[in-house]
Amino acid sequence: MKLFLLTRTDRIGWDEFISAVVSAESDKEARKIHPSPFVTHCRKGVLYGTDDKGVEYRCGNNSWLTPENTKELKVKYLGETKEPKGVILGSFNAG
Repeated sequence: MKLFLLTRTDRIGWDEFISAVVSAESDKEARKIHPSPFVTHCRKGVLYGTDDKGVEYRCGNNSWLTPENTKELKVKYLGETKEPKGVILGSFNAG
């Protein structure tokens, strides 16, 4: 796996993620990873999570870029890792 730093380039407000370090196979795959541990997948532009019983629930879309806007992320390759695909570290602007 490869390590990538994802950084937002848009205006960031309170209670939003600023950036994240993720592990993924490619920068394209890295852009699809949401920094929240609660977001597990996206369907038709809506973010969802899955609880410990396997029940799906809708997540708020306002803490990170929408799936359509992730092309606006600045993506920087950091190196190689043995970590599985996913979020290593997220930076959150709590309000």
